[in-house]
Amino acid sequence: MSTTEVQLCSRCKTEPSVTVSRKEPFCSQCFIRFITGKQRKAMAAEKFKIQFSKDPKKEHILFPCSFGASSLVLLDILLCLMNEQNSNPRGQVGFHLSVVYLDDSSFEKHDTVITDVINAVKEKYQTQNLPVTFEVVDMDGFFEDSENLRKISVNLDDYQTHIQPLSQSEHSFALSQLLQALPNRASRHDILQIVKAQLIQSHIIKSYNSSDSDSETPISTVLYAHNMTTMANEVLSLTVKGRGAEIHKLLTDSVLTLPISSTQTAQLGILHPLKDITSTEIQTYLTLLSLTELELKHKNQPTLMNKQKTINEIVNEYYKDVDVDHTGNIISTVVSTGGKLGDPLTLKKNDGSNESSTEQCIICHTSINGNPSPDKWLSAISYTSKLPPLTDLQKQSYSEWVESCKPSVNEENHEPPSQDQNQTQAQTGKLCYGCIVTVGGVKKADQDGFVWPVVTKERYDVDDVLKEFSLD
Repeated sequence: MSTTEVQLCSRCKTEPSVTVSRKEPFCSQCFIRFITGKQRKAMAAEKFKIQFSKDPKKEHILFPCSFGASSLVLLDILLCLMNEQNSNPRGQVGFHLSVVYLDDSSFEKHDTVITDVINAVKEKYQTQNLPVTFEVVDMDGFFEDSENLRKISVNLDDYQTHIQPLSQSEHSFALSQLLQALPNRASRHDILQIVKAQLIQSHIIKSYNSSDSDSETPISTVLYAHNMTTMANEVLSLTVKGRGAEIHKLLTDSVLTLPISSTQTAQLGILHPLKDITSTEIQTYLTLLSLTELELKHKNQPTLMNKQKTINEIVNEYYKDVDVDHTGNIISTVVSTGGKLGDPLTLKKNDGSNESSTEQCIICHTSINGNPSPDKWLSAISYTSKLPPLTDLQKQSYSEWVESCKPSVNEENHEPPSQDQNQTQAQTGKLCYGCIVTVGGVKKADQDGFVWPVVTKERYDVDDVLKEFSLD
């Protein structure tokens, strides 16, 4: 009679294994220690450690948390670390943690309520004894500065970007209106990522400008819960979207110089503590610690055809197909390859370029690199000339179209009125390739169009005005 041999954990050599990760068997405790060790290594700096001074200056960490799988794992690790530090009677927790959730409930449906999830987290980890705060930020607040709202359009004849002020009746605008104007789910996902990034940046700036900044240290570090699979997904997705210049920022733990005002900048540390952990390992961690009940669940989506999916969804399915043995070899190769990409602006300077400044995209604020610029490159490779109707069938179809579109069609030129007729007084701006594709897909007949907060050249800071009148 044969008995099944129990496989022991390869780390402790005593406990039976409950999971296999990277071809190595783990017991539950060793696996949890393996995952938390990744975070401890990423946050090994002295500024995150327990403080023993009487009046310690705590590091202020911002954690944008979606309460999805990866976010819950990092939140669990951080709160357990804070409880561990707080248990020392002679010391104090080394950092203050601000957990921020970007609320998308106005356009995205969830099976659970975010306030219930936050309350459950507070109860589980006893956060009343910890220097941690939870805040829900409404994503519709992105359009609260109505003075800066402009309508952006791209002329597909020459790919020039036009910026128009809104009418008085259009100054009230919601994010859901913008999403409805976008042509597909891929464009909506792309814009939402930009909105989230800029909301996080605005939240950081407010921490420096708030009135109680003397009693609380401004945010100096941002933690992102991107795991290795998510990063590999973004490497390919950003490449397909024409946003490859942003890959280095996604994969790199770095120090970012953030402009706070016209005269002040701040050094902001960016960390990705879960960048060496795959999504399969994330799910295993959640299961072992029974954390799935805290996950903010989205309502089930109907089955979609490929053309209805976002680029990220298609890339995610690709990784599932190629990483069948869950070793993460292909995923880690993509991430390590993407990690070799540098900042295009830095590379340009290292090459001896004389350019002292680079224009920024007015939507995503990414530096526009390359010669020629995206609009000129697209104009050079695109054929946008119009042909008149030639056959009798084409002429008949064109006549019917003209009748249906009157009086908006110029029959003499066999074409609709130029997009520039209403843009003679409009300003021009610069868009990166990715944003040209997104804005160019918005239907011009749409009532709202593409509305975005843009700081135009009409508005100057005092310092900018003084610079114009200064004598060299």
